[in-house]
Amino acid sequence: LMPAIEAFCSRHPGIRIQLIVNNTFLSLTRREADIAVRGSSSPPERLLGRHPGDIQTAPYASRAYLASVGRRRRLTDLAWIAPDDSLAHLAQARWLARTIPPEQIVMTIDTLVGMVHAVEQGVGAAMLLCPLADARKELVRLADPDPALDTPIWILTHPDLRHNARVRACSQFLFERLSVDPRLSR
Repeated sequence: LMPAIEAFCSRHPGIRIQLIVNNTFLSLTRREADIAVRGSSSPPERLLGRHPGDIQTAPYASRAYLASVGRRRRLTDLAWIAPDDSLAHLAQARWLARTIPPEQIVMTIDTLVGMVHAVEQGVGAAMLLCPLADARKELVRLADPDPALDTPIWILTHPDLRHNARVRACSQFLFERLSVDPRLSR
């Protein structure tokens, strides 16, 4: 998002952006935010939304970790970093619960970025968002992304704000930028 937000701010210097990044969804209905960019397979029907693309997910490990485990390359034999209970709704969390024996999970983390850092440090393997992991040369993709794990990205706003010029301008700008971002699949 940051390149798109920077470009928007440059084009519209009179509009102030407050960016909130966390695992808690602010309520657009209660006006805790004007626009939300969320990964969701089922965004709330009461909101207006546009879908610029999907983020793919795949298993990754660091080169150093893979060297330390030698030839053990079956996914179920590796140590795993998992999303914690606050992220249990994610498709990759459900995949881990179905696929990886619980005794292979050596760490849980409450952020997807934290999972990337743990994999970089060689703690184990993890199902990571491809745009985050592919940008790190130390990480190795262990399998192709599974389309069943794709996360649709939505730009959402409350219907009452559809005629607000600032909200409409920002929402449209983000949609246009994210729709052509090569890190999102279509």
